[in-house]
Amino acid sequence: LGKGRSAADAQKQYLRSLKGLRSILTRQNTQESEGKLRKVEEEIKRVENEIQSSGRNKK
Repeated sequence: LGKGRSAADAQKQYLRSLKGLRSILTRQNTQESEGKLRKVEEEIKRVENEIQSSGRNKK
């Protein structure tokens, strides 16, 4: 039980750092940061979906 909790916390921590990275890239707004920004946003969506689906699976 405790293991699942720490995995969820790790995902949320990862999500926070991704969102921080996204805001940095948004401020830079260069050609290079645009490509990175797209990757970061895809990763954010993926992690958010994972967090949501793992939350639904636990009853």
